[in-house]
Amino acid sequence: MSGRWRDGGCELTLTPEMKPEWADYADRTESGWRTILDALAANLGEKTNSRKPNAPK
Repeated sequence: MSGRWRDGGCELTLTPEMKPEWADYADRTESGWRTILDALAANLGEKTNSRKPNAPK
């Protein structure tokens, strides 16, 4: 995780790491993180679209 000040706010970069033995849970874990980050963005008053690129609407 890293952060920096940007345009009167801050930017947070999260880089997930998952051990190979948890690979079966990768999709669920990603979905959970997207839900959490969408809720955070909504609470900050930002619009979000964190779907995977090329995912069906």
